[in-house]
Amino acid sequence: MSPYEPLLKSVEKTAATEEASLFGGGTDAWETVVGTVLLLDELGFVLFRAEPNRNYGGSQYHRNKKRAWNEPDQREFLYRERWSKLIHADNAERIDKFTPADRICLVMDQRVCEVETDGADGDALRELLAELGVVVFLELASPGGGSKFLIARHPALFWVTPDKEVAGWPHIEVKPSGNFTIAAKRPKYDGRGYRVVDNNIHLLRGEVDNSGTKRLADYLLPKLPPKREHVYTAKIDVANVTDRDVRYALAVVERACEDFAKVDTGRWQAGNNCGLRIGHYAWALVGHFGGAEQAHVYALGCYMDACERNGYLDKRGRSGCESTFNYGFFDGVEEPRERPDTDDQKVDPGPSGIEHLGITRLSDVEPKQVDWLWHKRLPKG
Repeated sequence: MSPYEPLLKSVEKTAATEEASLFGGGTDAWETVVGTVLLLDELGFVLFRAEPNRNYGGSQYHRNKKRAWNEPDQREFLYRERWSKLIHADNAERIDKFTPADRICLVMDQRVCEVETDGADGDALRELLAELGVVVFLELASPGGGSKFLIARHPALFWVTPDKEVAGWPHIEVKPSGNFTIAAKRPKYDGRGYRVVDNNIHLLRGEVDNSGTKRLADYLLPKLPPKREHVYTAKIDVANVTDRDVRYALAVVERACEDFAKVDTGRWQAGNNCGLRIGHYAWALVGHFGGAEQAHVYALGCYMDACERNGYLDKRGRSGCESTFNYGFFDGVEEPRERPDTDDQKVDPGPSGIEHLGITRLSDVEPKQVDWLWHKRLPKG
């Protein structure tokens, strides 16, 4: 018996009924979805499902709205924990349980990435991708009026979130990694789902030219707003950064990320505070790495490693984790702090505004006024 026998039988039962179709009939029926799933499995992609949330509160509840104890749940689907750790060898067991009601996702690897728009500029985006020679494997029209494109990946392509305000493309979003939704009936849109506009996944069987994606990255880069991290280079003269400054700043990064990696609840606030602690001493990192962008990339990389360790990456995705860190990091950057005048071999950097020293005697302690842990949110103590 084929490991996908139950799934194939579900095609026989549902292909003839429009209401069983994931997209509402036509060529985008459940049988088409199953065919796409099996092809992606053959190509070595990791696939998983997110189950419908029976407690979903309705489309009137925005997904970013903070939920009170008595409010309905705003999550349309429930994602499994640590989906990014799944392996292809276990696909058969997962695919066997796929149903038309699920949100079916693939884990993007080094071959593919996602570009999407939530606005009405899907046609314009399609034309841009064609003009730049970007290879599109799959195009979906979302029930909310947007468009999703699964395209060939190139290392030059960077994360773009809607809040980055790309000139001329207010709704564009770029995801170099994470998961891509192949199919889903959306409760938010009364059960309507994604419609397949174009399917060229078979191109992945051969060699794919990803130079068009590099041209897309080059096109988007000058349209991004100026990087906020450059504001702190003028606040402290990085030319006078000493070795002790650098050692201290690197210790702050290590300790802050290690502390965050141990957090399993309240991770948004903890991640924000991690960025804040590092941001206060980013000026020393700039002097060490030779530039603001390089310093930010290093600090963000250490933080993302901690996100993977404590599961925050699985919950929020790379874009959400990055936003959490940057919110605190740039607050710290705008209020740089000088390195405490202590023996850096004894310093054990703790939460923002507090330096834990490796003391052995009470007489080693000197009174020191410090800021509150919640920077800019509570008055000084």
